[in-house]
Amino acid sequence: MKNYEHNQTSRYKDNILMKTVFTFLALFAFSLAQAQVKLLVAPAEKVVTEGDVFTLEVNVETGTQPLDGANIFLAFNPAVLQVQSATAGSGLPVPLSPVSFDNTTGLVSYAYGAFSNFPSGNFNLFTIEVKATGSGVSVLSFVSSNGIDTELSYSGQPVPAEQVNGKATSSPSSAPLPVTLLYFKGRSTAAGNQLSWATATEDNSSHFVVERSGNGSNFTAIATLQAAGLSRQQILYTYADKASATLTGTHYYRLKQVDLDGTFEYSFMIALDNQAAARAGIIAYPNPFTDALTLALPRGTTAETAEVLLTTLEGKILYQARMTLPDGEKNIVLTGLPVISAGLYLVRLQLDEELYLLKLTKR
Repeated sequence: MKNYEHNQTSRYKDNILMKTVFTFLALFAFSLAQAQVKLLVAPAEKVVTEGDVFTLEVNVETGTQPLDGANIFLAFNPAVLQVQSATAGSGLPVPLSPVSFDNTTGLVSYAYGAFSNFPSGNFNLFTIEVKATGSGVSVLSFVSSNGIDTELSYSGQPVPAEQVNGKATSSPSSAPLPVTLLYFKGRSTAAGNQLSWATATEDNSSHFVVERSGNGSNFTAIATLQAAGLSRQQILYTYADKASATLTGTHYYRLKQVDLDGTFEYSFMIALDNQAAARAGIIAYPNPFTDALTLALPRGTTAETAEVLLTTLEGKILYQARMTLPDGEKNIVLTGLPVISAGLYLVRLQLDEELYLLKLTKR
């Protein structure tokens, strides 16, 4: 009898032990399944340029854990990113509400509940199309909203999951200008001032407006020329200002380049002198020049004084000199020129009552 009782006690203890082991193994398996669940932004890091449009996914890795619900709140920096659209993953049960986003506060919201389980394994919960509207860094993080946490669930119970945030870095745009202007120049003729310019590339260009001024400050539109719109080769434009043939003195020109969206920008200014063009004989050398410049005076000049100005095309004075000319002087050597960058400049030479303008290139 004692042996029977001993055997029964042993069996009872063995059953308790086995139940404990099975319970432990079940809890371990359940915990392991939960530990395998991940909610993540993909790709984890994205490097873009301001103006770029790209997609980001919110994905789930379930392991062996069944899921049938989700509340997702994804925060982003609205100063850097703006959501354009959001699309639910394919093959999912009908959501409680569609994906919504608020570009003012920077939040994407998604609520899912299903009578059947989500797909097992790895699947896409939703995808957002995003535009980089500013430069900087935006962390895409799972957050709480109105007291509700971001969470995954099963049978009404939350399922612990590792949440892996994302990050998008947007750098300032280096997009090319709508129009790349190679040059803008002109020459005076008996028929009027002849203008020409060339572009290397054009993107969404609408037209050019030619503007003229008598003082370099107040400009008037005198012509409009249609632009190419889109070009990846050099294009030459010309315009003959025939009305300038009856005008005297110096006249200034600039181009107003207008894009298809109405935005515009101005070119640099050039100056043409009708009277100076009719008078031959003045030469500046070397042209292009570096740090020295000589002006060869017109043959037979009887001028007693000279004034020389070196200016930018916009009229800013960089160098000024006044001098008395000895009899028979044929050259004016300009000394002490300032250090200036390479580009186009104007030399204004006043010989008594005679005015000459020359355009020079600094190398």
